[in-house]
Amino acid sequence: MSLPLDLRSAVLALPESDRLELATELLATVSPDVSGVSGEEWLSELKRRRDVFERDRSTGVPWPELKQDG
Repeated sequence: MSLPLDLRSAVLALPESDRLELATELLATVSPDVSGVSGEEWLSELKRRRDVFERDRSTGVPWPELKQDG
């Protein structure tokens, strides 16, 4: 990867919420067939997130609010 070290360091120093937002935006630019994540891995992640939500529903964000932020 040719990402400059100072840029990489700056990105990694961002707060977690900012890193997640950036990661989401970057992943949206990658076509699903080249992302390197299998369907099984996606299902596993979705199940993990569902379990987190089921344990604490306050972690959820209503769709209209989420859509507005996106």
